[in-house]
Amino acid sequence: MGSKLAPSVQNRIEYFIRHVRDDQDSDLSRDIAKRFALLYAGGMLARRAGLVAWESKELLEAIKKCYVKARAMLPDDGELLRTGVDILAARLASFPTVSSSNENEFSRDRCDALDGIKKQGSGRVPHHLIKRHIFDNLFVSRQHQDLVEAWLLKNGHLAKALPRKGGTTALLPKEQHIWPDRERRRSLEIHWH
Repeated sequence: MGSKLAPSVQNRIEYFIRHVRDDQDSDLSRDIAKRFALLYAGGMLARRAGLVAWESKELLEAIKKCYVKARAMLPDDGELLRTGVDILAARLASFPTVSSSNENEFSRDRCDALDGIKKQGSGRVPHHLIKRHIFDNLFVSRQHQDLVEAWLLKNGHLAKALPRKGGTTALLPKEQHIWPDRERRRSLEIHWH
């Protein structure tokens, strides 16, 4: 009977993992997800045998919730990155929008007072300008900041500096941008939807 169940158990494990993973998972969190996936597969077998009365969706949500809580306690960069991305997304969402119809409302004094702005970029993805010191202060540590910045660069969400002749070829963010008042400020341009 065990050999007949093996494909079903493996399918349930893969199903669970597909529903809980994200691109910030570390090797450690992926390993923990496999263990919770085995619990999910066992729960589905118990459901099939009539030992539990839970619906399959309830079972998935319950074990997924336990996994997410456990993952949040892991001492890994994946969780640190997840929290950093959430912090950044919330901050960017708070910025006022600049459009061609209200651009003249953004005087030098107003731009000096703002932490950042949102502008509609080419296509549908808006871009945000955030002052460099505001970005740096969002995070609890330099490691936290570096993880988020590297993730933004890697995924094409951060405007990159042009490499200098004979200089480094490392990906670095562009740190000088022109704001609506036509002043150049030390800031980052983040492409975020």
